[in-house]
Amino acid sequence: MKQLRRWLEPVLLLAVLFVPMTNAGAQTRTAGAEVMLSALRAEESLKLGKRVYQRHCSGCHGLEGNGEGPAARWLDPKPRDFTLGTFKFRTTPSGFLPTDEDLLRTIREGVHGTSMPSWRLMPEVEQRAVIAYIKTFSDAWEDPANYAKPVLIPYPPEDLKSKARVRLGRTVYRAMGCKQCHGETGGGDGPSSKNMTDDKGNPIRPANFHRGVLRGGRTPRDIYRTIVTGISGTPMPGFTSLTEEQVWGLVAYVREIIKHRGDPDPDAFDPPCTLWNTCPPAEEANAGATGDAEAQPQGDER
Repeated sequence: MKQLRRWLEPVLLLAVLFVPMTNAGAQTRTAGAEVMLSALRAEESLKLGKRVYQRHCSGCHGLEGNGEGPAARWLDPKPRDFTLGTFKFRTTPSGFLPTDEDLLRTIREGVHGTSMPSWRLMPEVEQRAVIAYIKTFSDAWEDPANYAKPVLIPYPPEDLKSKARVRLGRTVYRAMGCKQCHGETGGGDGPSSKNMTDDKGNPIRPANFHRGVLRGGRTPRDIYRTIVTGISGTPMPGFTSLTEEQVWGLVAYVREIIKHRGDPDPDAFDPPCTLWNTCPPAEEANAGATGDAEAQPQGDER
């Protein structure tokens, strides 16, 4: 079959190039040549992607993309199983396939707190080629129903560090049941934390915010994205019912937990605000605010 294909490709290309030179023929020739060249480029990209994957990725993810490479038995968490067509870190809604840019971000940034390193120094042509090859492991990429537009991730508000934001986030954290998994003070030790599994049945633990290691990234927009889109293949859902203000409040509160390695001083958040009402104005809340609330690396973050 491969020999037949190798023989047919140049013949078809020549046939396209020698369509009679009428106006219609010229247009047909141009369109046909573009289709043929595009197909040839796609095939070459897959060949490159396969070489890159086998050289750099198969040791953990396996030659068949099933997450069972030679090193997988010693890794925790386990490598991604590409045959499932499920990806944790995306800008698309929960349950949908990621965009190429989502996959590119994971390749370039790595996954903090795991054995997945950053491949930022890999040439972009190889990064994109390996993305194309990874898609061959699952039929999910062939179904249009698995695609969705990315969720809009806004830029952080200027008062993200304000007490008002953090106070609201603390209320949202409790009202939405985040403490059930992540714990009362964000230590990853909630009542449900010991019995959680991923989509393959492997035991997993919710994020321990005290350590400051957020696998999907710890910038404000990274945290916002994780809250809204969830983490597919895990019990972490996407909280699509929250307003933008409530999500930013939750982002602010998580960053304060990281900064303090625990729940911030409750006295700093009086009077309390309710989930569905606004908190005191940021100007008022900022009075006496502690210096720079920028989250700093903690624990074993890479």
